[in-house]
Amino acid sequence: MRRFARFSVRTGLGKLEAKAGLGKSRVLVGLGESEARGARGKSEAATSVAGSGVRGVALAALLILALVAGASGLAWAPVALADPSTNAQGQVDTENQETPDSNTVNPQQLPDSSFIYDTDIYALNTSDTYFDNQTVQVTGEVVGDCIRGEAASGKCWLTISALPEATPATLQLYVSTIDADKVDTYGRYGQTGTTVTVKGTFHLVCSEHDGLSDMHVDTFTVTEPGSVSRDNFTLQMFLPGIVLLLLGAGLLLYYRYVRDRMR
Repeated sequence: MRRFARFSVRTGLGKLEAKAGLGKSRVLVGLGESEARGARGKSEAATSVAGSGVRGVALAALLILALVAGASGLAWAPVALADPSTNAQGQVDTENQETPDSNTVNPQQLPDSSFIYDTDIYALNTSDTYFDNQTVQVTGEVVGDCIRGEAASGKCWLTISALPEATPATLQLYVSTIDADKVDTYGRYGQTGTTVTVKGTFHLVCSEHDGLSDMHVDTFTVTEPGSVSRDNFTLQMFLPGIVLLLLGAGLLLYYRYVRDRMR
């Protein structure tokens, strides 16, 4: 009985100790949870404070930008885009507006002599009445010689030839002596004439010069000066001829030698 009572007492003490340990563990777990909650609360508070600081800085920056934009708007006056259909007074410009029939092509309209046709010399040589009495512009090389016109006219005749890359052709020019003096070189063998660009009225059959096809020049422009090319002596070009002459002289001497021995 005593042993059983001691066993019962020991068993009860063990249960009380186990319950006490369980209670302590629960208390410790509760303390840990409360500490974790406190730490979480502190982090959330710090995050909220940081977010509030960022929002404050952003709002301050937006306020500064708004102030700068307002100051710029006050400093610069607005510029209105100009309407091409209105004039300086804001009125509608009806003179420069195109009407529906302003671009209509009239096939019966006569040629306008004020229009400049940029053409070439060959086209004028082979032209029909289309270029007659028209203002044209051509470029060519001055060749031949200068022929003086009437004494009191102050005019002279020049001949220009098509450039080397164009179709060969020539044109007679009726120019002033002042313009003719601008020519430094006339094209001929060994010389390249002055290249000129002339503008004037082309006459297919000129009534002033006995039906000659010519051009009365109004504008005379030198585009490139002339040049003189000299032939250089090169001995290599004469070597074949010299060899043949020596060979012929040797054969002649040999023939005379053989003939003298046969006598």
